[in-house]
Amino acid sequence: MGSRGGKRSLLATIWRRRRSWSRRFSSTSGSLGEPIARTKIPETAVEAQLQFARETLTSEDLVLFSKRRVDLDGQLMMHAFVGKGREKQSQDLLGKALEKARKSDANRRDGKPSISFLDGIPIAVKDNFAMRGEIVSAGSKMLSKNECSYTATVIDRLEQSGAVVFGQTTMDEFGMGSHSRNGINAPVKNPIDGRLSPGGSSGGSAAAVANGTCLVAIGSDTGGSVRLPAAFQGVVGTKPSYGRCSRYGLIAYASSFDCPGILTRNVCDAAITLAIMQGADPKDGQTVEEDGRISSVATELISESQMNFKEWLESGKTKGGNNNGSGSNSSSSSNSDRVLPLLGVRVGIPGEFFLEETTPAVMESWTKSIEAFEELGATIVPVSLPSVKLALPAYYVLVCAEASSNLNRYDDIKFSASRDDGFGEEVKRRIVSGAFSLSSQRVEGAYKNSEKIRQRISNEFKDIFERSCDVLLTPTSAREAPFLEDVLRESKVESYAQDALTVPMSLAGLPSVSIPCGRSVSNGRPIGMQVTAPMFREAGMLRVASALERKISSKTRRMYSTSTSSTNFPIEKLEDQLKLFHEYTENNDYKSAGELKSLVSLYQKYKDTLEEIDVLRQLINEENKNKKSKDAELESELNALQNDTLPELETKLKHHLLPKDPEDSRDVILEVRAGAGGAEAAKFAAELFRMYEMYARRRNWKFDLMSYNEEEKGGGVREAMAEINGNGNPMMNLNEEDGEEDELASGGVYKNLKFESGVHRVQRVPATETQGRIHTSTASVAIIPKAEESDIHIDETKDVRIETMRASGAGGQHVNTTNSAVRIVHIPTGVTVVIQDERSQHKNKAKALSVLRARVYDIERRKVAAENAQMRRSLIGSADRSERIRTYNFKDGRCKDHRGTGVVVNDVQKLLDGFGLDEFIRDLHKCDLEEQMLKSSSV
Repeated sequence: MGSRGGKRSLLATIWRRRRSWSRRFSSTSGSLGEPIARTKIPETAVEAQLQFARETLTSEDLVLFSKRRVDLDGQLMMHAFVGKGREKQSQDLLGKALEKARKSDANRRDGKPSISFLDGIPIAVKDNFAMRGEIVSAGSKMLSKNECSYTATVIDRLEQSGAVVFGQTTMDEFGMGSHSRNGINAPVKNPIDGRLSPGGSSGGSAAAVANGTCLVAIGSDTGGSVRLPAAFQGVVGTKPSYGRCSRYGLIAYASSFDCPGILTRNVCDAAITLAIMQGADPKDGQTVEEDGRISSVATELISESQMNFKEWLESGKTKGGNNNGSGSNSSSSSNSDRVLPLLGVRVGIPGEFFLEETTPAVMESWTKSIEAFEELGATIVPVSLPSVKLALPAYYVLVCAEASSNLNRYDDIKFSASRDDGFGEEVKRRIVSGAFSLSSQRVEGAYKNSEKIRQRISNEFKDIFERSCDVLLTPTSAREAPFLEDVLRESKVESYAQDALTVPMSLAGLPSVSIPCGRSVSNGRPIGMQVTAPMFREAGMLRVASALERKISSKTRRMYSTSTSSTNFPIEKLEDQLKLFHEYTENNDYKSAGELKSLVSLYQKYKDTLEEIDVLRQLINEENKNKKSKDAELESELNALQNDTLPELETKLKHHLLPKDPEDSRDVILEVRAGAGGAEAAKFAAELFRMYEMYARRRNWKFDLMSYNEEEKGGGVREAMAEINGNGNPMMNLNEEDGEEDELASGGVYKNLKFESGVHRVQRVPATETQGRIHTSTASVAIIPKAEESDIHIDETKDVRIETMRASGAGGQHVNTTNSAVRIVHIPTGVTVVIQDERSQHKNKAKALSVLRARVYDIERRKVAAENAQMRRSLIGSADRSERIRTYNFKDGRCKDHRGTGVVVNDVQKLLDGFGLDEFIRDLHKCDLEEQMLKSSSV
C-alpha cells in the first residue's frame, strides 16, 4: 500500500506541475460538459457499433461528447444548433437523449444486440421536422412558439430504430436560402473557416457532422439544401428520390420539391440511415413502398467498411473476371487479375453542367473524379441535357409560387407574430414573387411555362438514363465555399445562381448524393461531386458513390477526423534535426543552430506532452483501481491533451519539416510600375512604393532607392525600384502574444514579401472627378530575390549591350549635362534595365547590373519552378504577376486580398503607411503551408 501511495503521489505531483503549461495549448472544449470515458471517438456509425460490441464505448459516452460539442458551439457562437431563447428546451432534449442512451447501453449489457446500426447513435435534426413536445420553428419568428403535438414520420422511424435525437440544427427561414444566414438562430459558421459560407439551408446539420458533434444529421433538400452544405463543408449529403421518404411532419416550403435528406461522414452511414427512413406512409400519399435493395446495399457497404482499400479492390476481382468477354486464355489471364469494381457501369458527363463560373479547382476535381471512375472500370459517356440551362429560372418560379400558397396559412391569430413582423425579408420576397407568378396576368406565362420546362427536363433525364448511362457525375457547385463577405455583396440573382447545379435534379425528383472529392490546392476548401441516378434507384447510386468515395479517399487524406491517434509521424527526422542542433551548438555554429532553434523547442514541447499523457494515463489507472467512480478532472485533462494539444504540436512540427524555399533567406529587388489608369495609376504606384519603404523601415530592413521615374505632373511615379536588405538586422517578432519565436521574423526579406508580387488595384474618386464617380486603376509589384554574382554569370563583353545617355524625367538630375544614365540590355533574354538616379555613371551601372542579374536569375528560377510544378500553375493561373491580388477600396476604407482566406484590413490609409501588411503576409504564408501539407500528405 505504501509503495502504491508513493507512486501515485509522485505521478500526481508531476501532473499538477505541468497542468498550467498544458492549458496554454488546450482549447476551451476541455472543460465543457462531462468528459467521455474514452478518447477514441468513432468516425462512423459502423465503427461506433463495433466499439459498443467490444465494450470500449457506450452510447452515453457519445451523447456526453455531443453535449460537450453543443456547449462549445454555443460558446464560440458557431450557431450550428438552435439556442437563443430555447436554451431550456435544448437542455431538456439533451436530458431525454441521455436517458435513451442509457437504456440502449443497458440492453447491450443484458446481452441484447443493437436493434439497428443507428441504435444508440446520437443524431441531430433540422429545425423544420416536427417532434412531439418540442418547439419547431423552421428558423422563423412566426413559429418561435410552435410546440408540436406529433413527430415527423422519418424522425419517428429513426427513433424506433434506436437513434438518439439530441439536438435541433439551425437553418435558413423555411429553407429559403443558400448560406444559412436568414433564420432567427443564424448565421451558421462553417467549421472549416467561420468566414466561409456553410451552404444552406441545412447548414446547421452539415456543420454538426463536419465539426464532429454527431455522425448523422437530418436535413431537408428542396433545390440543393442538403447537397450544397455538404459540398461546402466536406461531408456526404444525400437527397433521395421524391416520394422515397415521407414528408409528413416536415414544415413545407415547396411541397412538390421538399425531400428529407441525410448528412453523414461517409456513404455507408447514408445508406444505413436511408434504409431506415424509407417506405410508404399513409400520411403522405406521394410515398412509395420500401425498396429492399437499399437495405441490401447498406449491408454490403457495412461489410466492406471493415476492409482496407486493397482488400476491397481484391473483393472485386471475381466481378472483373466474370465481365471479361475474352476467349483467349492468355488475355483473360491478365484481365482477370484486373480489379474493376464498376465494370459495366456507364457514367454520364453532361456538358451543360460546365458553367462559365466553374473555378479551375472544381474543374480539376471533376476531371480527377472522372479518371477515378475510369480506373474503377466504369465507362465514361458524354451526354447532353439541353433544357438544363432553363432549370434555375423555372425552379424559382415554381418554388416561390408553392411557398406563397403554403405560407398563406400563417397569421397573427394562430401563430406568434403578424406576417409583416413574423416573416424575414427573404421569405417576404419569395412570397411576393410567388404571388406575382400566380396572378391571373402571369399564371399562363411564367408559372405554366415553368411547369412545361420541368416536364421537359424530367423527360431528358429519363431519356439519357434509358439510352446512355446509369448515373451522372457533376459538380455540386461551380465554386468552392465563397466568403460570406462576398456573398453579401452579390445581387439576389447571383445568390440564387448558387443552386444552378443542384436544382435540375430537384425539378426531376431524382436521387442525388454529394460526396467530398478533394480540396482546392490554392485555398484548401473542400469540393463536392454529385452522383445522380434514375428515379427510385438509390441503391445503385449509393453503390457507385461509395466506390468513388473509396477511390478518392485512397489518394487523399480525410477532410476531418476525431481520431486522436497519430500515424506516420516523422520522429526519425525530428531526432536527426535534434542531433544536428547539438552538433552545431558544440561547434559554435550559431547561425545553423539558430535556424533549428524553433523546431527543437517545439519538439521538446511535443515530447513533454507525450510524457504528460503517459503520466495522466497512469494516474487514471491508479484512480480506477482504488475507486469505482472516474476522476472527471483527470479525464478532461487527458482528453484536452490528446485531442487538442498534441495534434496542434504535430501540425506545427510537420510545417517545420516541409522543404524550405532556397530563396527565402535572400534580400530582394522591389519593382513597382504604374498600370492602367493614367495619372491615378502613377499616384497609386507611388503610394505602394512608399508603403513598402515604410514597412521595411518598421522591420529594421535597409531600403536603398535604385530608380524613381516620376511623372511630370501629379506627383506619381511610372516606375520605381529599390533594394531591400535584411543585413542580418534583428526583425520584429510579429507573433509576440504567445512568446514563441516567429518563423517569419527569423526568415529573410524574400520569405516575408514573396507573395506581394502581382497586380494591385485601387478604387477611389480622383481629385479631378467632379461627379463623384469611382475610378479603378492598377499598379504591378514584383518582388525578385536578389542574385549574387556567383548565382548567375553575365559576361559584360558578350551578354549585354550597355548604353549611356543624359537623364530624363522631371528635370533629369536637375542638371542634364552629363551622360550619367545607363541602359543595359541582356541580349539572350531581351531584359532591359534603365537606371538614372545617381549622378555617377559608375554607380548607375552597378545598380543596373544588380537589377539585371536579379531579373535574369528570377527568369531561370521561374523556368525551373514551372517545369516542376505544372499542375499547380494550371490551378492558380498563368503567373502571379499578371493576376489581380489585392484591391484597395478608398470609398469603403478597406483593403481585401483575393488570395488565401481573403483577409480584409479595414484602414487603407494605415496600410499605405506601412501598418497592417503583416495580416496579409501571415495569412498567405499559412495558406501556403497548408497547401504544402496537403501535397505532402497525398504523395
